[in-house]
Amino acid sequence: MIVTPYAAILALIFVYITFNVGLHRVIHKVSLGSQNDDILLRKVRAQGNFVETVSVALILITIAELSGLNNDMVSLAAVSLVLGRMFHAFSLLCCEPREMLSIKGFPTFRVLGMLLTLLPILGVSIFLLVSGT
Repeated sequence: MIVTPYAAILALIFVYITFNVGLHRVIHKVSLGSQNDDILLRKVRAQGNFVETVSVALILITIAELSGLNNDMVSLAAVSLVLGRMFHAFSLLCCEPREMLSIKGFPTFRVLGMLLTLLPILGVSIFLLVSGT
């Protein structure tokens, strides 16, 4: 299956994000919640958003591949998802809040990350609805 290596890459990104959250919790002695730690909150949201979007996207892409979506389209959707999740995670884990607003008028990594994540979800959903499989 085309989607398999992309799923593995996404799993590795998830492990990195989860490790990042856990390390922050250990260093700052925060067991549950964020205790008004804005940096921890951003890391937790990066992890949560990753799980929320990747699970839906991978299920849809896998169903589309099994339903006959062209291999190039499967790869395009998967690459977009991987890049989107990397950009989004980077924006929340590595950027200061003021840097997340704009970079000389160019969309931030966070916005770009969400667009690259949502486009394959939208495209694959439309394919599945139209194909009727």
